[in-house]
Amino acid sequence: MTPGANVSAVARSHQVSPQQVFAWRRKAIRSGAIAILSAKPEIQTQSFAPVEVAPGDGDRAGGLEIVIGDATIRVGSGIAATLLVEAIRALRSA
Repeated sequence: MTPGANVSAVARSHQVSPQQVFAWRRKAIRSGAIAILSAKPEIQTQSFAPVEVAPGDGDRAGGLEIVIGDATIRVGSGIAATLLVEAIRALRSA
């Protein structure tokens, strides 16, 4: 979404296919999770986050843990995507 960014280069840097990046971007825009960037500097850019899978952590199957700075969001598999997006936005703006 960054002006001048090359989708293929972004995909390679995160070891995914360009088609996957396009699909994720399209889905995120349609869901309202991200907005298309404008020339306004107050709009924050979006980026990928590294994902780590803890080996042998089977007791957490069906859940998700998101760490942003020193805060952690833990959710179960039944959480609505819109609620999770709101929680992440609130945490990032705090």
